[in-house]
Amino acid sequence: MTAATAEDRLPTHDHVPPVVVDRLPLYARALARLASEGRLRINSSQLGELLDIHPEQIRRDFSYLGHLGKRGLGYDVRLLEAELRRVLGADKVWRTVLVGAGNLGMAILANGQFAARGFPIEAAFDARRARPGPAVHGVPLHPLQALPRFLSEHPVDVAILAVPPASAQALADVLVRGGVQAILNYAPVAIHVPEHILVRPIDPIGKLQEMAFYLHRREDARLAKETKDLGASSVDQDGRAVR
Repeated sequence: MTAATAEDRLPTHDHVPPVVVDRLPLYARALARLASEGRLRINSSQLGELLDIHPEQIRRDFSYLGHLGKRGLGYDVRLLEAELRRVLGADKVWRTVLVGAGNLGMAILANGQFAARGFPIEAAFDARRARPGPAVHGVPLHPLQALPRFLSEHPVDVAILAVPPASAQALADVLVRGGVQAILNYAPVAIHVPEHILVRPIDPIGKLQEMAFYLHRREDARLAKETKDLGASSVDQDGRAVR
């Protein structure tokens, strides 16, 4: 991997719809796994079965990236994975910091996939720390007040924000002033940044509430059906109530 430069930071492909971009990492991870297993070729039907995505959707998604496959032969797994990595910027190193080293932050530091996928966390910052402490999973841990100076001395591409909602906006402002171009926001609150800054919220509780909405509707439908069936069973064929 090479370090991202000012010219190629966070490459954009404006002609690719966001919903397609959302699926590209799914394809890349699946292809990486297939390549590690020694798979040489795959077609859209096989990839669709693996990911539960319609093959036609996969072909349309890949069409935004150019001619990547051959009719009747499918896709070369390694070549397709390499192209997806290039499009996603996964062939570069995106300098990353973590802001917030509580329980969630510590779990993030323990996750080696950030570095493996091109996002090595170079430093972590926490409000509860008064002075620099020992490295955690190889990442130096600093007091939060050291963040502005660190950003002024070290170019940073991406920040992971894992702080309470009350402090999220103020810290986002610090990150923007320090030149950070993208923020992965774990705080359960919207942050407001200039238009050119990329923000992606991560809200597990919100997703659980979305699922609860559908579970609740399913439960309501089940109870309504049971009530209807019970009412029907209490009436005989002549329409008389069964006592």
